[in-house]
Order: sequence, then C-alpha cells, then structure tokens
Amino acid sequence: MAYDSGNPNSHPLKIGFRVGTFPKLSETFILSQIKGMVERGHQVSILADQRAGIDEVSYIPAGLHDVQYTRPSQVLLEHLRSNLPYRVRKYLTVRKEKAFCRNNDVIVCNFGWFGAQMHDSSKRLKMRPNILTIFHGDDMSRALLANGYHPYDDLIESNERLLPVSEFWQRRLLEFGANPANITIHRMGVNVDEFTFAPRARTQGEPLRLVTVCRFVEKKGLEYAIRGIAKALETEPGIRIQFELIGSGPLEPSLVQLVSELGLEDHVTFSGSMPHQDIARALDRSDALILPSVVSSDGDMEGIPLSLMEAMASGVCVISTYHSGIPELIEHGVSGLLAEERNVDEISEHILTLARDPKLASKLARNARMVIENKFNSRILNDQLEQICRSALRKPETPKKAEPSRG
Repeated sequence: MAYDSGNPNSHPLKIGFRVGTFPKLSETFILSQIKGMVERGHQVSILADQRAGIDEVSYIPAGLHDVQYTRPSQVLLEHLRSNLPYRVRKYLTVRKEKAFCRNNDVIVCNFGWFGAQMHDSSKRLKMRPNILTIFHGDDMSRALLANGYHPYDDLIESNERLLPVSEFWQRRLLEFGANPANITIHRMGVNVDEFTFAPRARTQGEPLRLVTVCRFVEKKGLEYAIRGIAKALETEPGIRIQFELIGSGPLEPSLVQLVSELGLEDHVTFSGSMPHQDIARALDRSDALILPSVVSSDGDMEGIPLSLMEAMASGVCVISTYHSGIPELIEHGVSGLLAEERNVDEISEHILTLARDPKLASKLARNARMVIENKFNSRILNDQLEQICRSALRKPETPKKAEPSRG
C-alpha cells in the first residue's frame, strides 16, 4: 500500500522481524510476511541470529531497510564468541536486541521464545516497541516440555499482542492465563497466485500417485503413511499405488528399512530434498498428498503444515490427521480426509477411498481450493498482519479507578 498523506492508516511503519536464521527456506511463511510488509510500503528491518547458507541468500526479499545478525559471520570471530562465558554472549545479544527495539515501532516475533526474549530485552527501555508474538507449534509443545515450564508469563502479563496460528494454540494460551482481549488468531498461508488450480483427472484403473513433502521427523507420521499403503495393498492386491517421499531427515534410514521390510520397493520412492520449483512439479504429477502428523515422543507438534496448504491450492487431494490445528484447515469428507493419529486402518481406508472414487477426490480438491483462497491466502493474511501492527500502536488507556463514595 503506497503512503497517502491524507490517510493516517497509510503512514509507513518501522517494522522489525526477530528471527533465528535468515533467510530460511523452510520458514517461507516468515519470508512471505517480510515481503508483504515491504510491498505495503513499510520500513522493514531484520535481526537474526545467523546467516543462511550461500544457496539461500538469493531468497532475501528485496527492499529491506536493514539486516543485522547477533553472531559474526566470520568463522574465527564466531569461534571466539562461542568460547565466551554465557553471560557475556547473552549481554552481546541483548545489546543488539535493545538497539533493534529502539529503531522500530513494532517487532514481529515468529515463535514464542523470540517474543519472550524481545520482551525481556526491551522492558527497561523508556520508549518500547510493540511486540507481536506469533505462536506456531514447537514453541507451544516440545520446547515447553524440554524446559519443564513455559517461559511466557512475563510476556502474557505485559499486555502485548499474542497471535496463535490456530484455535488449538489459542486455547493453550488461555490455559496459560492470557487475556482473551490480547489474543488474535493469525494463520499462516500461501500465495494462491503461485499455484495453478488443476484438479486431477485420474481415471479408474490408473495408479493412485501419492506424495509427501516434509522433513523426515517423528511428528510427520511417515511410518503410518507407509504402513497405510501396505495395508491398502493387502486389502486390495490389484490396486496400483505409487508413493513419492520428498525431503530428508534423521528418520530416513529407518523409513527406507521399513519400506524394504514391507516389500514396498516397487511402490515407494525417496526423491530427496528439492528446490521449490521442483516440488511444484511433483505436486503436478500427484493425485494426493499424505501427511499423517502425530504428537512425537518428545511432545513436538505441528502448527498447520504449509505443505498441506500448497497441495490444496494446487488441486491435490489431502490425507492427514486430527492433530493440532489441522482440522481447522481440513474438514473431513469436505475438503480432505482425516484419520486419528497412528491409525493405520483409517489411513489405509482413506487411500482406498481415493483410489476407488476419482470423482470424490476431484470434489474434495475443489472444496479445498476454496478454503485456501478464503482463509489461508497470504495476501489477505498480510493485510491482516499490517492492521494488527497498526492497532498495536494504539495502546488502550488504563481504566481509571472509581472515586470512593462520599455518601
């Protein structure tokens, strides 16, 4: 949005984003927010802990006002820094964060730990920025269990804006004692214009082509996708299924072994990690994306996976689970198919349902596209984020105490 001197709501803001690694391709939602605020005419700055790899630097959005890092890029300096006492390293980071706060009107923190950290660093400043904290998944699940407590008390009591990505995490914040008036659900989304909607026109008898795009970690539930395929083939031996796994991660060796043990080598392929344009082509050749997410053994949980949104925007049917905020994206039997976590029988039945009924798959895909356009559209969500940034500047007045009765 261009600046209009006659409209106070078009006045450019100084918006800072506090992030870990910048840029980070697995966090495309943050890059979308940054790009969206730049496109709307705001002065956008970044404070990150560390630089991304050389292959990711080209994804830095154009038009940024400033990019700074708390850690030096030179290997020798970083080595020297890492040998400093913790309190010294903490002091150096806090000093950077305070300067960042002084130079911005609003600080957007994706993940609760950055919100709590920035609130702590800025609370003694005379002119404090408004801190918006977006809560995703790990920051509301595994990170809390690892610490044995949640570190958000000061942030919650400060009256700052809390932006969970789902109703599921909104309920968790309320359990922590957050004021409902300070909570606004702010979902993640995808750029709908980047995805050409093309419902799959698979005919009866053609192989059902399944795909998944994710990091191979426990919470993605890939073991249950593979076992679901084995169960489907056992139930209907004549059915044709191909499953392509795109990505990598610590569980890859065990997943490859599981495929071998189940005799699925002719049905399952591992394609490794891919650049985004190749992932788009993989979706084009697929009928359905399967991502049966689970709560991992260490308590890690999803937010609402972007890979599901990208598939739904493209016309690819989706199979997932009743996990975290996923049911807020997918309505079972309407815009996709959901199974209970770790329920191989249900996953298998959903695979067979899509294989048997291509027309149903097409109907689900059309409904799914409408969901993305209306509720998970990054253009609309970036408009919402801009308005939240503006409204955060208008601090509510502290109510006056009632005068004591003189009667």
